[in-house]
Amino acid sequence: MTTEKSNLILTRLESGFRANAATLQALEKDLAATMTMAREAGSRLAPSQSWNAAWQRSWDAVMESVHCINDHLVGIGDMMTGSDADRIGSALAIWESAQLEDAKLLAALRGIRLQAGELEAPSRKEWNQLARVIESHLETIHTSAQALRVKLEFLKKHSAEEVEHLVENMRTRLLTQTRGTQVSAEPFDRDYRNAVLEREKDQHVFTGFLDVVKALSLWVESPDERMRKNRSLTLDEA
Repeated sequence: MTTEKSNLILTRLESGFRANAATLQALEKDLAATMTMAREAGSRLAPSQSWNAAWQRSWDAVMESVHCINDHLVGIGDMMTGSDADRIGSALAIWESAQLEDAKLLAALRGIRLQAGELEAPSRKEWNQLARVIESHLETIHTSAQALRVKLEFLKKHSAEEVEHLVENMRTRLLTQTRGTQVSAEPFDRDYRNAVLEREKDQHVFTGFLDVVKALSLWVESPDERMRKNRSLTLDEA
C-alpha cells in the first residue's frame, strides 16, 4: 500500500469515528439542500421533458436512499449504547441493510452521472460546484458507516466502555500518524502496535484494529479511488 493511499484511508476513517447522530442529521440536512439545488439546475438545463422526468426519478431515489442510510446509521448508534443481549447481532443486520441501500444509491448516482454527461459544456462548471459538495457529503456518510462496522466488530468481544476507550486511542494515534509527511502502511502498523503495548496493560483488546480494518476490506482501495469509481458526479469541463 502506498503512503498516499494509507494516509487517505486513515484520515477518512478517523473522520468516520467522529461522526454521531447529531452530525449525521445535520449533514443530511445540508446534503438535501445541495441535492435540491443540483436537481433544479438540471431541470433548468434539461434538453427534453423525457430527460427531465428521468432526472427527477433518479434524484427521488438518491434522496430516499440517503435518508434511509442515515436512519440506519443513527439506529445502529442508538443500539450500540443499549443493553439488549442481541443488540450487536441486530445492529449488524441493520448495517447490512444499509449496505443494500447503498447499492441502490450507487445505481441512482450512476443514472444521474450519465444524464449530467449530456449537459452542454458551459453548464458543467456550475454543475461541478454542486457535485463536489454532494460527493464530499456522501463520502462522509460512507466512512461513518465503515467506522461503525469497526466498532461493531470490537463490541462482539468487549464492553462499550472498552470500545470507546479503544476508539479514542485510535483517533489520537490516527491524527498523529496522518499528520506526518513520511508515513507508510508497514511502519504505521508496527508503530501503532508498539504504542498500544506501551499504553495499555491488556494488549489483547487493542492490537486487533488494523486486522479488523483489513478483514473488512476497508483498505482495498482509497476513498478517493472508490469515489471516482462509484460516487463521482463531476464532469469534464473541457
